[in-house]
Amino acid sequence: LSRSMCARCDEQEGRTKAVRAPVIVSILDGLAARGLAQLDPATHGVAEARRVNVAYFSAIAEPRASVARVELVTALRQDGGAVPVKVAVPHRMEPGVPGILYAHGGGYTFGDLDTHDHVIRAIAALSGRPVFAVHYRRTPEHAWPAPLDDALAVVAAMRGSDWAGRFGHDPEKLLAIGDSAGAHLVLTTMLALKQRNLPQLVGAGLFYGMYARRDDTWSHHAYGDGSVGLSTERMRWFWERLMGPRQPGPADPLREPLEADLS
Repeated sequence: LSRSMCARCDEQEGRTKAVRAPVIVSILDGLAARGLAQLDPATHGVAEARRVNVAYFSAIAEPRASVARVELVTALRQDGGAVPVKVAVPHRMEPGVPGILYAHGGGYTFGDLDTHDHVIRAIAALSGRPVFAVHYRRTPEHAWPAPLDDALAVVAAMRGSDWAGRFGHDPEKLLAIGDSAGAHLVLTTMLALKQRNLPQLVGAGLFYGMYARRDDTWSHHAYGDGSVGLSTERMRWFWERLMGPRQPGPADPLREPLEADLS
């Protein structure tokens, strides 16, 4: 997540050509043939794009890992709003292990506790730790910082004695995992905790996160046409629904954590 790394990528811009592995092309072609290619919400509308997204995850979500139990609970935000949380408890769990906050991907527009149920269960089963998946509010219905407020509410609930006693995790040692938009949410949650002088998470797993509102990198030039799924235009659409139009001046580190002090 360093500017020097990005600079090196930019230096390769003119020399880098798109390389599409045959296995990826085959997977994408197979999904398209089954009517499961991800739709552009700007073209097809959010409701239809979400419908196809749900069908896509239903097609790839098997098999599901076995866990001891799954519960639906609610965390409360400071404004009194309710945040749905799905908790997966593994069969074997040592007492006092860290609990894991999980934030799913989907450009902040797609995904929910059902589409990513197989991921939630897999993390719990493989880690031997309870997983708390946050159903954060999505765009375009809710803009930033609504998802961040929801994630912070779940962290606070995980640190409470009620959930710690109920699910058996150590409330003082919390981890987090996020993919794509969820990775952005996890990292901004950690930055918000730091900014507010609250106890920090002890670690995070961040998978293919969207950390900066940039579209001038070599990867955008090489793959931004959408031939491997996401396109530059769709990423712009996701960012604008989340943060609004791009503003002049330096980026807000809490919105674009690539610009933040990560120490």
